[in-house]
Amino acid sequence: MAGRKGWLALLLLAVGLTACGGGGGNGTGQGKADEADRVAAEGERLYMNRCMSCHGGELEGGFGPELRNVGERMSREEFIAVVRDGRNTMPAFRDRLTDDEIGAIIDWLDKQ
Repeated sequence: MAGRKGWLALLLLAVGLTACGGGGGNGTGQGKADEADRVAAEGERLYMNRCMSCHGGELEGGFGPELRNVGERMSREEFIAVVRDGRNTMPAFRDRLTDDEIGAIIDWLDKQ
């Protein structure tokens, strides 16, 4: 699956940079970019573990709706509310995901 390969490549790159002493902020905003990449990688991991079985490995939908371009159909706050509280056949994940974790999923979805 392309998503898992991308996540693995990102993980290997991060480990390599850490081992070489790289990855630190240099005052040019790289620290913010690294943090955004870390959050997106966490979002991908969460999606694969919590969402993929219903929404598909390629965001194509299945039991749950397609999530491609979901940001065009609902705001970040609406998305968090649906995942946290559930809607229609979507179960509530309030006891399984924090709002920050749902936000990480959104950040990853935005990059797809």
